[in-house]
Formats: sequence, C-alpha cells, structure tokens
Amino acid sequence: MKKTIFLIAFTSLTSTWAYTQINRPAVIKKKTEPVKTAPAQTPPPPPPSLVYSLTSARVSIRTGNDNKEFPSGIYVDIWQKGHPGWYYQEYCLFNISNLKNEMAVNSTTDLGLEKYAGSADKFLLTTIQKNGLELNVSYNPNFFMDAWKIENITWTLEFRDQNGNLHPNMGNKIISFSNATGFLNNEYHRMRCTTDQNLNPLTAAIEK
Repeated sequence: MKKTIFLIAFTSLTSTWAYTQINRPAVIKKKTEPVKTAPAQTPPPPPPSLVYSLTSARVSIRTGNDNKEFPSGIYVDIWQKGHPGWYYQEYCLFNISNLKNEMAVNSTTDLGLEKYAGSADKFLLTTIQKNGLELNVSYNPNFFMDAWKIENITWTLEFRDQNGNLHPNMGNKIISFSNATGFLNNEYHRMRCTTDQNLNPLTAAIEK
C-alpha cells in the first residue's frame, strides 16, 4: 500500500515537472547590434576672401566762362599717386586720349575712361590704398592763344570683388575737387588732382 502511494506521488510530481518544463515560456536571447557612430563630418572650406579691384572710372569736368574749343585736344589719366615716371603699363589705371570735341561755356562733360592694360595687381584696392590716386587733365590747344577754364572736377570710381559685386562702402566712390579751378592754356597745360590713401580729395594744382 505504501509503495503504491509513493509511486502515485512520484508519478504526479514527475508529471507536474514535465508539464512545467514544456509550458514554460521560451527565453529568446536578443542579438546585440554594435553601436554605430556617425562618420566624422569634414567642415566645408571657408569661402575665399573678397578681393576688390577698380573696375571702371568716370570723370566729370565743369567748364567755366571760357570754353574748350574744337579741335583742341585733352588727355585724362588716372595713376597711382607718386608714380616714378610715365610708365603706363605699370602705373596708369585709366585714361582717354586726345578728346577733341568742344566743351561749351558753363557746361559739364562726363567722360568714361578706358582701362589701361597691365598687371592686375595695380588695380587692386589694397594697392591703390597704399599711396592714393592722381588724376591729370592735360590740355593741348589748337591755337597758342586758346585757353580753357575749369571750375570743378569729379571722379566716380567703381570697385567690385572677384564675383562682380560692388564694394559695400566704395562700390561707387565719388571724389569731388571743388578746388580744381583755373585756366589751362599753351603754357600751363595740366591740372593735377591727388587723393589721400582713403581716396579723399587733397590738392588740385595747375602745372606747366
């Protein structure tokens, strides 16, 4: 009898353990993925520095009570100030040669100057600001008794960067020489105007 009870109890425990093992939820081991790190970002290169150059030049001349006759000629040149000699390719920036048209009494004439060929460095704003600029208006009278009265000279200079954009402060630099007054004739045939390093007007003198 005791054997029978023990056998029944053992069988019951065995069945319970087997049932528990069969019905126990399976443990699923998750696969551990390696932690991915974002690739290092290479910062973009900085934009190139802006380089400004003198790209165009205009000169406005106010004639007083004595006109410039036809066909007397005038020559207008813009140079680096203090240039040693008349080396056009090295120091001349803009010019116009032997303009013969009449400039009437009490009138204003606007002249668009032509860029003079040479090294690109001479047109750089940084180069120009080392010394400033010089403008010469030279008169070649057709008759030795002719004279021409000047009352004012104004420059308009245009500075642009390598992308074609105007300089924020000097895109259109206007330089007015109210002191550029006097007669040009066969003897005193040149008006010389100069600026400082910041392109502010300084002197305007008549020379032989």
